[in-house]
Amino acid sequence: MRHTARILTLCSVLLLLIGCAGNRNDILDQDPTGMSDEALLTYYYQLDEEIAKCARQTDRSAVGIGTGFGGQGIGFGFGISQGIGNCDADELRQRRVDVRLQLQKRGLTP
Repeated sequence: MRHTARILTLCSVLLLLIGCAGNRNDILDQDPTGMSDEALLTYYYQLDEEIAKCARQTDRSAVGIGTGFGGQGIGFGFGISQGIGNCDADELRQRRVDVRLQLQKRGLTP
């Protein structure tokens, strides 16, 4: 019985870690030098989309209002927080520059 609980806990943690893994790194793992012209153009536009997603994630703000009561009385709270992005657009931008140079070498313009 104890082993079953441990196995279920371990499986839950593994699923959580797998679920938290983003696909942003997958796009950086691709090698643009071996791509066809059409695939390279598509890759360039995918990088643009990922950069835009990353910018939207870091621009989010949240507002919270809360109330509560305890033994001494009633409390009221108000908070504003700036979202913290979980991606670094600088890596994506640098790859986009590299891809743009590769496109120029091939005589293509995005």
